[in-house]
Amino acid sequence: MSKDVTRDPEALRELTQVYHSRSTPTVVVNGQVMVGFDPVRLQVWLAEAGTPEQG
Repeated sequence: MSKDVTRDPEALRELTQVYHSRSTPTVVVNGQVMVGFDPVRLQVWLAEAGTPEQG
């Protein structure tokens, strides 16, 4: 799911208060939070979660 923090105040609140991030992208998979983007780590997290990759 994608959220636009520039248009959605609730998404911005979630980003800053729940995930303690002020950066985008912030990726959350099964409660694990990645600030920034690391494609290898994301691939590992998705595999662990049993989530199919989207290309």
